[in-house]
Order: sequence, then structure tokens, then C-alpha cells
Amino acid sequence: MQGYYEHFHYLNNYLGGDVPNEEVTVDLFRNYIGYMLNDQGLKPTTVNVLFSPTLHSFLLFSFIRI
Repeated sequence: MQGYYEHFHYLNNYLGGDVPNEEVTVDLFRNYIGYMLNDQGLKPTTVNVLFSPTLHSFLLFSFIRI
């Protein structure tokens, strides 16, 4: 569970806080991936570990709740 909080914290820092639902788009996450790869210098494998299970689960949960 700690990993989910850490990964969400990274995303929240990138976004600068809360984002309205209308602004949560595919492009937002593509830009976040680009940020992690290019600006943070993370390797693609690390980005996959951060992104795939954690944020995918969060987005799926959010989508189901809407």
C-alpha cells in the first residue's frame, strides 16, 4: 500500500495539486511519462514499474466509481 501512496505523491507533485476531472486526459498521462523519462531521467523499466500497476489500478478504480 505504501507504494501506491508514493507513486500518487509523485503524480500529485508533477500536477501541482488537484486537477479537475475534465483535465484528466490521455495526454496528461503521456506528458507525465515524458516528464519521468526526459526530465527526471528515469529508465523506461522504472517508469513502467511506477506507472503500470499503481496508476492503472487507480484510474480503473476512479473510472468505475464515476
